[in-house]
Amino acid sequence: MNADARIENARAIPIESEIARRGIKLKGTVDRCGPCPRCGERDRFAINLRKQCFICRGASAGDVIDIPEASVGNLAFRGATL
Repeated sequence: MNADARIENARAIPIESEIARRGIKLKGTVDRCGPCPRCGERDRFAINLRKQCFICRGASAGDVIDIPEASVGNLAFRGATL
């Protein structure tokens, strides 16, 4: 499987599944928010289930494949697949 196919397979994972797998606790229904897993600031991190994206109001934003980098830093999915 080439890198583009791995990226598309990862992008197909629901963002709420990856958040749960990482043990990140958020409150809400469609827009869920809570402490940022990277910076720890309260109520900075949010995911939107309809758009399948996240934002940390202090650091970063992206989709499900950007979560590893956003949550621990220096770990980019795209670079790791090449």
